[in-house]
Amino acid sequence: MSPDTEAFTKAMALYQARKFDAAAAAFQALPDTWPASPHVLRARYWRGRALARSKKSEEAKAVFKSLVEDAPLTWYGLLAAATSGEDLQARIASTPPKAAARDAALDACEQQRVERAEHFLAEGLPAFAAEELQGLAAREPARLDGPFLLYLAMLHSEAGDDPSAFQVVSELLRRKHPGAFTGFALQLLFPPRHLDLVQKHAAEQKLEPALVLSVMKQESSFRTSAESGQGARGLMQLLPSTADGLEKGSGRLLLQVEPNIRVGTKYLRYLVDYFCGNRALALASYNAGMGRVAGWKKQGLVGKDLLEFVEAIPLRETRDYVSQILRNHYWYSSHILETKTPPLEHFWPPGGEAKTGRCAPKPKPAKKSKTPRK
Repeated sequence: MSPDTEAFTKAMALYQARKFDAAAAAFQALPDTWPASPHVLRARYWRGRALARSKKSEEAKAVFKSLVEDAPLTWYGLLAAATSGEDLQARIASTPPKAAARDAALDACEQQRVERAEHFLAEGLPAFAAEELQGLAAREPARLDGPFLLYLAMLHSEAGDDPSAFQVVSELLRRKHPGAFTGFALQLLFPPRHLDLVQKHAAEQKLEPALVLSVMKQESSFRTSAESGQGARGLMQLLPSTADGLEKGSGRLLLQVEPNIRVGTKYLRYLVDYFCGNRALALASYNAGMGRVAGWKKQGLVGKDLLEFVEAIPLRETRDYVSQILRNHYWYSSHILETKTPPLEHFWPPGGEAKTGRCAPKPKPAKKSKTPRK
């Protein structure tokens, strides 16, 4: 266990032991000691919770406000806003941001690459455009101005290179550039790819399109040809054996958009039913496998509510996976698809202890890989 992880674990133990003053101090020490730790946002959020439980409401409000200011589009920013009663939607400007097609920091070769990409997009050749733009912002991104980065993210998106668009928008978010907090930037960060097919197959499986898009974004970043080290393929990253267990012969079709979405939604529906409607457990199983989640239940790691479960997930990859899908779902529901945003309880049915018994009908699909995909 790394020192920062150990520090967070000890701080959380203090919180769970109701030693809230000591927990608040321990959570505060973590970002001070390890400012680059992946636990920084977690520690800041739980410090706010500990302060609130210590009746230090003004300090808690300041912590939550600071977290929302610094990381509004993250899971912990979302939690901080919900805890403090802040409307995140009010932070998103509807006015299109200023974008610039050129930047003085580009050298002649880079400028030509942008021009060629524009030409390829105009000619309907997005793959060639994506190749021209590849890595353009990776070399010293700080040298490029925000307006050009917005334009570059748009080009990446039009070229179908969503991972690069995400990276560019993330750089703008890191800078707290105002253009990143607009409806325009949200469309780049949460694109509604293949929406007609998603809506069709989500409806067939009685799932909300926002959930399917959220899983797709996290699994493959919308790359049709994505393939994991364990052999999972396509947009929602299914193993051929899993696909064949759900629909015979579909395993060889996973690099095609429609079959992949069709079978992927079937598998997601199966997991939701298997875990008796608990979407959080279903998402964890989609990443880590049903057997592993059932094992966590036996170890007492599942808990009785959504937040408790997410924090208790022992695998960082799966914990990040579940929390980021919850974040994705909020923004897809509230802003991109403009549907009613469900409460967090939507992912964790009321009634206390989560059920991990078998609620899904037979036949049972082939098991996914026992190890999380990278």
